[in-house]
Amino acid sequence: MSSAHELNNTLADNHYPGRGVLWCRTGDGDTLGGYFLTGRSPASQARTLHRTPEGALIVAPSESREHDHLRHCVAARQSGQWLVFGNGEQVATVADRLGSGESPAPALDGLDYEPDPPIFTPRLTVVAYGQDGGRAWLGAARRSSGEAQLQTD
Repeated sequence: MSSAHELNNTLADNHYPGRGVLWCRTGDGDTLGGYFLTGRSPASQARTLHRTPEGALIVAPSESREHDHLRHCVAARQSGQWLVFGNGEQVATVADRLGSGESPAPALDGLDYEPDPPIFTPRLTVVAYGQDGGRAWLGAARRSSGEAQLQTD
């Protein structure tokens, strides 16, 4: 069974597989990037992917409405030799940082997970450099699994 078929079955069997990013080298040596998104609510499930005139890929609700930071974001953007893609508004932030000369590690620093309780979806980001995508950095901004203790006086 192919690994693509196994991945398809795993995602199909999960009522909410969430979001994911992929960066790999194929058997023939090319690089391949992928991004998938799913939704829990009908509004999230109805999102579509659009290319802007500038070449960015935008995830947006299928019906026109005000900006919703959990359902409307730049999914992929190129900034010079950098390609940035991921599952939230951090894609634009990281691309801007790279465009202003920051290197990948600082550009991925200080990001936060989505404010969507109870899941608090991690922000997943791939930064790839160069035409051949030979170098890539993956970032995940996720909520701590530790229990925070609040004390009140």
